[in-house]
Amino acid sequence: LPNVNVTDPRDKKKTQCTLLKQAGPDVLHAFRAASTEYLFRRVSPIVIREAERQVGLLFGSDGVPDDLITVHIRWGDKFWEMDLAPITEYIQAVNDLLQMDGKSNSTANIYVATEDPKAVEAFQNATPPGWKVYYDRTV
Repeated sequence: LPNVNVTDPRDKKKTQCTLLKQAGPDVLHAFRAASTEYLFRRVSPIVIREAERQVGLLFGSDGVPDDLITVHIRWGDKFWEMDLAPITEYIQAVNDLLQMDGKSNSTANIYVATEDPKAVEAFQNATPPGWKVYYDRTV
């Protein structure tokens, strides 16, 4: 990829995001991985160990599924700011992601990130039978 100033909004034709999208999924995935690695390069080893422990508790010995989709449902106190999105919108968004990846919506691995137990329950009740839903059991 050419060297481009990512932060220059005046250059509408050559933004890094546009070039990455044109370069294809392999380059985009590599960029995301490098960006994530850069952002987390100074995380304390204590935090890393705790995160690994939590992942083990959540996903077991099989580890994190390669095709995991994360859904963040902020219901808790969000109603003070805006109307809450109905659970059907979250289900449809997952279906859209599966379709974009050319996958059947009959199976999916989904992690629901939320602080509201009602959101987990609503999501589980709305999912098709083949979807496996993971969530923090302490919610």
